[in-house]
Amino acid sequence: MSNSRKVSRRTVLKASLGTAAAAGVAAAAGSSAGALGGGTTRRAVAAGAIDPPVYKVADLTGPGITDRFGMHSTDLGIPVTTPGRGTLFVFGDTFSGPRAGEGDWRSPTGLYSRTTDLNGGVKWESAVGGGYGRQLWGYPHDPGVGNTVLPTDVIRIGDSLFLFATACQPFPRVIFSEIWRSDDSGESWHLVTRGIPADHLGGRFQMVTWGLGNNGTVYVYSTGFRGPGNARGIILQRVPADRIHDLGAYDGWGWDGGQWRWGVAPTPILEGKFGEMCLRPMDGQWVVTFLNEDNPLIEAIVMPTPDADIVHTDRRRTLVVNTAWGTEIANRVAQPYGGYILPGSSLRDFHFAVSQWKTDGPDKGWPYRVMQFRALGLDVL
Repeated sequence: MSNSRKVSRRTVLKASLGTAAAAGVAAAAGSSAGALGGGTTRRAVAAGAIDPPVYKVADLTGPGITDRFGMHSTDLGIPVTTPGRGTLFVFGDTFSGPRAGEGDWRSPTGLYSRTTDLNGGVKWESAVGGGYGRQLWGYPHDPGVGNTVLPTDVIRIGDSLFLFATACQPFPRVIFSEIWRSDDSGESWHLVTRGIPADHLGGRFQMVTWGLGNNGTVYVYSTGFRGPGNARGIILQRVPADRIHDLGAYDGWGWDGGQWRWGVAPTPILEGKFGEMCLRPMDGQWVVTFLNEDNPLIEAIVMPTPDADIVHTDRRRTLVVNTAWGTEIANRVAQPYGGYILPGSSLRDFHFAVSQWKTDGPDKGWPYRVMQFRALGLDVL
């Protein structure tokens, strides 16, 4: 599609994450009464536990990097290994212009990479659509109403890719969600789950991440999209991999009044306000990254299984903290969000994609980009 009109900031503005510096999570938090999922969202840190060293590897989008694909300004960058095209990275609102809201507006979009040495930074081979990054499926953007479709996660099952996407009008008001499928490594997509209501599961099935276990089961973390009035807290479900498109096959993890178990309506396993999430199996364990909007910062939790107690854990770590513009260094990033885990990562050598959007000031709209970060030592207790 082509839309060369300038899009106003008002129609696409995402909630600002603020510019106050945050030093990280508190070193200790009160223990919570009750079972898994109850009580505080802050962690009780074990004696000697420290956050891993984290630093920036490279910018992944922006001038001289992705403008040749008509993708100068974009965010998210959700990666998945494909059957035949290396790694596909799926992006959100994308603009050909030099800042968010300017130029040809598309979402979702995608880029392919065959990079194997993550330490040197991800390099791009081509875009979905060839030389110019086209929108993954067709629909018109209306700058007047600010409608867009935003990807939240993508998963590979066999030789197929499944993408969860949420339609907003305008951001962050969710109108419905969908699941799309690709059988050609992301070049074309068809709709397999249409019109998931915004209030499904009490509004906590809008921002979705999923990971495939070695038992043929997909584990699904989800929450409400950021925005006034949206339900918050993370819930957990599971579904057979071959029925990921069938909402009737999803099985909830919840508190039945006496214990936590499968087969009940899902109840929050972690209370709080969360943005983008990424759940993946890794090194015989599981890891989830998420934007903690209360601080804000990007965190990671390492756990033995997706239904483990993630409230009372000593394996919750801070990866990226918010800071003021002009004070960025190491893992201190102004207005960070995202945090998607790159294939090829390990707990010892952990790579992830962080987005950044300057939403105020005379130069608002840039940076609006994706960056690659590296954390060392998530395998250390």
